[in-house]
Amino acid sequence: MSLEYTWTRDNLKAKLHRMRRIPNLIFLGLGVLFYVYFTWYGITEDIFDTKIILLGFVVYFMILIIFLLLTTKLYVFINLLRNDRKTSKAYGTYYINADDKGINSKINNEKIAYEWKEISKFKKGKSGFFLATDKDKLGLRFDKNCLNEEKYTQLLKYVEDKLAKV
Repeated sequence: MSLEYTWTRDNLKAKLHRMRRIPNLIFLGLGVLFYVYFTWYGITEDIFDTKIILLGFVVYFMILIIFLLLTTKLYVFINLLRNDRKTSKAYGTYYINADDKGINSKINNEKIAYEWKEISKFKKGKSGFFLATDKDKLGLRFDKNCLNEEKYTQLLKYVEDKLAKV
């Protein structure tokens, strides 16, 4: 089985942004609950003006959203910087060839070959799967958004079958 797979810095950036979506929503929900918990006495009693508490909530919510946006930008920046340092040749078009011996990848005249018995890490997620060995911790990532749906499912099924036999 042979296929071409293009992985760019923008693909990694989009993946990192998607990874932060759920934690940000959880943090936002917890922040709102935190605010309501600490202002509940003021809301239920007539001691405090409800309009002031509502205005405080709007300001608090805006600050919380800005904080989440900035931390996401920082998270993406740091991870992209780290990835650029670790893998200077990771971006480009991968030429993948999977056969009975293993999976071979060629990018920028650099060849990476994994035998099926050497693969120690296989992680499958919603948006793709990842292969790595003990020797090479960087591994190969196959993202569903970068591959044709048909080719992705073919490759995933082929890799799962080969790893099950080993």
